[in-house]
Amino acid sequence: MSNLKHIVGIYKTKIEYKIHSFSIDRYGILYSSLPAFRIELDTSEDIIIDSIKQVLESSCINIVKNGDNVCGKELLHFFGEKSWNALYRKSSYCELCVNTDYISLDFHEYSSNEKSLIYNDERTKKYDSKKLLEAIKEMLKLL
Repeated sequence: MSNLKHIVGIYKTKIEYKIHSFSIDRYGILYSSLPAFRIELDTSEDIIIDSIKQVLESSCINIVKNGDNVCGKELLHFFGEKSWNALYRKSSYCELCVNTDYISLDFHEYSSNEKSLIYNDERTKKYDSKKLLEAIKEMLKLL
């Protein structure tokens, strides 16, 4: 994680994208946080991409105190969800990770056994660090 610069989480449901930032604590633990957006699926690709870029610029900047969950409940409320599990069950999810040397799309899938999202390394895509726009467009197609 030492070369991780920015990370954004993107959920795709039947009606919208739910995009959020991450904050990091002094131990390197990531927390879902604000800023966040809810964007209808039929929104223009340019607006969706601009929103993702905006959240990306804010991610991993906020250093939080250990154990502080930043705004998990606020984020769920903003997304209109009862629980993280409810969101996980009805959406596909990808983390857009911008590292020093590359960009990766890390897809996760819901596991009913685990009742959580599980990383699927077989779906991971990596891009040159200068190809952010290409990575975002590919992610939107694959979600």
